[in-house]
Amino acid sequence: MQRRLESDAENRCLNGRAYGSNFIRHSELCEGARLEFTMSYQANY
Repeated sequence: MQRRLESDAENRCLNGRAYGSNFIRHSELCEGARLEFTMSYQANY
């Protein structure tokens, strides 16, 4: 499960226009985007 979350975050980092543009713009680093995505995923789901 965690690996899938990380993979999602990596994909969104690579193509920020897809889903992740609203949180990726807060962080230029993929690692930051992954952390932020994981936190927002856990908060929203």
